[in-house]
Amino acid sequence: MFGMGWLTKCWNEHQERVLLKKHRDAQLKALTQAIKDKDHSLVESILASTEGLDKFKSDNYDELLKEAILTDDVNIFEKIFELAKNPDPNHIFHWHSPAIPSAVSMSSSRNPLLSTALEAKAGNVALRLANDPRTDIYLTGSYDRHRYHGGGLLSSGYTEHEKTIYSKASVLAEKHGLNEVAAVLMKREAADLTARAQSFTLS
Repeated sequence: MFGMGWLTKCWNEHQERVLLKKHRDAQLKALTQAIKDKDHSLVESILASTEGLDKFKSDNYDELLKEAILTDDVNIFEKIFELAKNPDPNHIFHWHSPAIPSAVSMSSSRNPLLSTALEAKAGNVALRLANDPRTDIYLTGSYDRHRYHGGGLLSSGYTEHEKTIYSKASVLAEKHGLNEVAAVLMKREAADLTARAQSFTLS
């Protein structure tokens, strides 16, 4: 038999989890709005007052980072970017369609941080990433689709796989009219080609 003390302890722990979830949900809503408003001091204040910040950051990092990109405010972007334990300019955003057992088609995509900024036409953020020597400027996004075709009485079903590779960063920058970003990226590409040519000559 469980005593009243144990039941009370379980109930109190449950209530604490409920209250913590409500707190984090409210903080996420407030922080998202502060990011959209480009309110630097409020962003810092909300983060400072969030309980269980490490868990909060890991659970909501991608969502907040995308919102920061959309502001095209480099300072806001930096604040959110630095929330990761090891901020990575080559961070990948992953998306998967819901896993439905009866589904005949499933899709997924991966998109690098720089490409995401370029697609959003966030020129300031994209320029900051393009100038970061750690950024892999050749990293591209991709889209995968797996479609199942059922078989008949005399044939078995099969899965069709379609994969689309998106354009590299310099092409995306030109496509979206981000000329300053495109110039930086093409300069880096030219420097890479020169370094490879020199390496080949020396070898």
